[in-house]
Formats: sequence, structure tokens, C-alpha cells
Amino acid sequence: MDESFESTFKEKVGELTRYLSVSELPDVIKARLVRWEFKEDKRGNECCYIHLETENKEIIVQKFTRSTWLELYDRLKRVGFDRIQKDYVTWVKSNVGRAINPRLLPIVEKRK
Repeated sequence: MDESFESTFKEKVGELTRYLSVSELPDVIKARLVRWEFKEDKRGNECCYIHLETENKEIIVQKFTRSTWLELYDRLKRVGFDRIQKDYVTWVKSNVGRAINPRLLPIVEKRK
């Protein structure tokens, strides 16, 4: 074995995607939507999971329950579904629906 355990392990760790919690983030970030899915959570409730990628290639996964869908849809529609997947847009922390913890929602930026 030519490679040392340390160097191989270090390389593997460097390849990992870093997942962030919304509580770790500043109030305003730039991110883009890279993945979404509708599936049941562990309680059997249908939820929308969105995966955001920051400019540093870190991933944020958020769960939106039915009580938050209307506001999320409204924001995504106003910013633009295509734009939110192509460009890094501004997202802000916000309390949505009956959710206890804050979620990130995109904001419509004023044109200059």
C-alpha cells in the first residue's frame, strides 16, 4: 500500500458535501434551488423538501409542511421558478405558517 490511511481519508473527507442548518446561517444568504421533492415525513405528513446550494457549494435542506406551501409557492412564483434554479438569488430567514423554526424564503430584489 503506497497511500497512507491519513492521505486517503483526508481526500475522501474533502469530497464530502457540507450540509448547513438554517440556524447556523446569517439572516440573508445567496443560494439557488438544486433539487426538490414531495414525500412523507416520519409522521406521515406530505412535505416539500427543497435543497439549496450556496455560492460556496454548501447544501441546505429545508422541509416545508402544508401550512407553509402557499407562502413558499407565492415567493417562488414572484422570483421566477427558472431564475431560482439558474441564478444565486437572495434568501432570508422568516417564520412561515405554523412552523416553529425559521425557514429560508427567496425575496424579490428591486431592479436597479
